[in-house]
Amino acid sequence: MTRNFGLRRFSTALATSSALALWAVVPGAMAAGEPRASATEPAPAAVEAPAPVTSPAVAAVDTAAPAAVGSDPDGAAKPAAEILPPGESPAVVAVEPPPPPAPVVTAAPAVVVPVDDPVELAVRDRLTKPLAGVDKADMAALVAFYAARPEGPVWVKDGQYTAQAQAVIATLRNAADWGLDPKVYGAPAVAPGADTAGLADAELQVSTAALKYARHASGGRADPSSLSRFNDLRAKFADPSAVLTGLATATKPDAYLLSLHPQHPQFHKLQEALVRLLHGGTKTEAAAPEPKLNLAAGPELKPGAKHEDIALIRAHLGVAAAAVGSETAFDKPLFAAIKVFQTEHGLKANGVITAATRIALNGGETKKKAAASTPAKDAERIALNMERWRWMPADMGRFHILNNVPEYATRVFKDGAVVHQEKIIVGKTNTPTSLFSANMQFVIFHPEWGVPDSIKLKEILPSLRRKTSEDSFFGLGPTVSDTRVLQKHNMRVSYNGKVVDASKIDWSKTDPRAYSFIQAAGSANVLGVVKFRFPNRHDIYMHDTPQRDLFAQSTRAFSHGCLRVNNPRRLAEVILAEDRGWSPEKVGSALAGSGTQEVKLERPFPVHVVYMTTWVDADGKVRSFPDLYGHDAKLASAIAGKPVRLEDPTSAADDLNLAANKKKGPAPIAQKQEANLGDLLNGLFGN
Repeated sequence: MTRNFGLRRFSTALATSSALALWAVVPGAMAAGEPRASATEPAPAAVEAPAPVTSPAVAAVDTAAPAAVGSDPDGAAKPAAEILPPGESPAVVAVEPPPPPAPVVTAAPAVVVPVDDPVELAVRDRLTKPLAGVDKADMAALVAFYAARPEGPVWVKDGQYTAQAQAVIATLRNAADWGLDPKVYGAPAVAPGADTAGLADAELQVSTAALKYARHASGGRADPSSLSRFNDLRAKFADPSAVLTGLATATKPDAYLLSLHPQHPQFHKLQEALVRLLHGGTKTEAAAPEPKLNLAAGPELKPGAKHEDIALIRAHLGVAAAAVGSETAFDKPLFAAIKVFQTEHGLKANGVITAATRIALNGGETKKKAAASTPAKDAERIALNMERWRWMPADMGRFHILNNVPEYATRVFKDGAVVHQEKIIVGKTNTPTSLFSANMQFVIFHPEWGVPDSIKLKEILPSLRRKTSEDSFFGLGPTVSDTRVLQKHNMRVSYNGKVVDASKIDWSKTDPRAYSFIQAAGSANVLGVVKFRFPNRHDIYMHDTPQRDLFAQSTRAFSHGCLRVNNPRRLAEVILAEDRGWSPEKVGSALAGSGTQEVKLERPFPVHVVYMTTWVDADGKVRSFPDLYGHDAKLASAIAGKPVRLEDPTSAADDLNLAANKKKGPAPIAQKQEANLGDLLNGLFGN
């Protein structure tokens, strides 16, 4: 009898060893729609209570507990354990995985820790095959964890769930309070009189559900890069091996699970608001009540039209006319404002003043407005924004800037407190502001502006391709390229660092991206008098603007992606006081100068550009903002397992074709041309 039992234990150990070798090299099953981790980070150690903390670090795990199993960024498990001499505690030894390029990898079978518990043996047997719907990194962690565990099951004892298991199951069932879906973590009760196989299933159901919860709590349920080409944020997931160890050694494993959620104060404010809403609290509040118009039924108006209603719409949206007497003209800035208004109200964003747009301007009901203020919608919106906090760095920076695009607001934080807040202008719906984190490195007074390639192609090139006579008075002499747009806005063109005469270049055969277009510093410069640079691949920065009137509007999506600041002087004072100890007077002196002055920061700090459509103020009031770029809808679809369509990238060839098409057609009269050129920089070039 003893001999048979020893053989059974040896066979099970051998099978489990083979499973370890297999899972070290063969990917396991992965649940459909699960985000892939760009990296894993160690999970917090075991905690004793779910009290909020200000750091991801929590109380350390008992040093006598088994060490955590490592995990590579791509989710591959590291070999788990080796047998130790009698009397010594088992420990997991982490080693490097085999190199991924190798077509075939042969891993030495891991030696498992002997165990006599029949449920534990059944668990190991279950893990010799992939578990349906379990992430491959979670599967590898489960195999290694149970192979190295001599104590027996974690969650079942004497034919039923332990108190710790019941606490974890309760946390899983309350997942909605943390913006997650409890249906995906279900762990059924242990059936009375369950046999060994049933108890093993119950054990694994709790472990796999807890691992899925840990992954969702720490890194979210959707890959940010799959939602938008303009989203560079990347989630980091808790290491599943460390999670299993933490759960097994924590006195209160439910508190340990909750500690895996983001520790950002705003995340927890949203969580508290969500709990109030789900359990009978108040609804969120809109950012501000919209004023109403009283437009009569009228014709459909498109860019270029003139109509008395346009003046009323201008005043309503806060879009100033390009010149006195042109208030009734439908120009490009108004076109951009109409598109943003339509997007915010769930209308087709074509920039045309349609009958539906008139109704919305009058404060009438729209499909989006009708569905935007139900408790269920409010709860979903809060949960979506909690999801976005899971993509943010655990350490936002002791001193940092947070630019919230849908709110049109920037905040400067120091030691967790807001020390400065201001209005900003963000990217238009067709040139959205990208989402990312980068370090602020430069404050530049009286900056020059280097025109981006997209604006060279789409906005400047059509003007340069027009021809004019060198003798502009009599219309005599050879024709040259029309460079009035450059002269009017104090721009120079250079090639390989040397200034060239743009009028002598045949722009119909020339790619403008080979040339540098620079607007000199000055009061008319589109960047204003100060620029804040945090280098990034999108070439997005914060800056001043000569268009001060745009900050009076409630909707401020007018740029090509950069962030225009309402009070750039104060922002410069806050930054340079922190970094250099500058006084406001010294900042004022730099602004009063005339030459370009670049101040390189001694201590670069993080700038985070985020998309939060719900925010909780210091007084606990929950405010919501329109889904300007449709990111809420995409995130909700991704979480629901529905396909999400990325924005279409615009190629250089497309830009050149667009520029070529713009040059076709009759030449405009001189007066209209000058008005358009004057509007070119202010309305369209402004980054």
